[in-house]
Amino acid sequence: ATTEPEKVIGTIRSRTHHYPFRLVPSRTLEDYLAKVCESETITVEPGVLAAVVRAGAGSVRDSLSVLDQLIGGAEGQHLSYERTVQLLGFTPAALLDDIVDAIADSDGAALFGVVDSVIDPERFMKDLLERFRDLVIVAAVEDAFENGLVGGSDDQRSRLQSQADRIGLAALTRGTELVATAIADMKGPTPPRLHLELVSAKLLLPGAHDDELSLAARLDRIERRMSIAGAAEATETPA
Repeated sequence: ATTEPEKVIGTIRSRTHHYPFRLVPSRTLEDYLAKVCESETITVEPGVLAAVVRAGAGSVRDSLSVLDQLIGGAEGQHLSYERTVQLLGFTPAALLDDIVDAIADSDGAALFGVVDSVIDPERFMKDLLERFRDLVIVAAVEDAFENGLVGGSDDQRSRLQSQADRIGLAALTRGTELVATAIADMKGPTPPRLHLELVSAKLLLPGAHDDELSLAARLDRIERRMSIAGAAEATETPA
């Protein structure tokens, strides 16, 4: 058994059977972990199992190991979302909501206020990339939640849908690429916090770049503002 089959020499591969194992879809794994918690009389708050699955990266064994560690550090038979995020080192969902809302509103003061409160820039960037990934799917797929492509509680799904609608697919795709590139560049000599601040400025200013995604993001923003203005004018006009 190996996690790097490409390193097995051809002489051995030609004399063996291949049984590739695949990671379990997030929704399926969450349902399984929910049954495990139920059988162990463990109550979990919304978002806890999604965080466990994310930490386990789709592996049943690793997810069960993470869940076992959380149960060991839990108070009584209850797993809270706040405690789970602290133990796993993830960025709280509220902080990600704040920065995404600031991007949607083009609010530089709010955005850099969030950046200033970040303790681990590298962890925050990775969590922000995950959030952008979810928003891109929500914006691109009409039934993303029903099809299990994006999980979360009903309240979280409502927030994701609202954020995706306000920002738009073009800007979200551009943001995803910017954050992914910044994470890759963090291995250089530049401090991680500076990378976070630079990518935050770029997220606010699609007009600062002339690539195709930035142009699409600018056009999408203009269309949305015109649509909002038109709706407000129609509301004010007497019947």
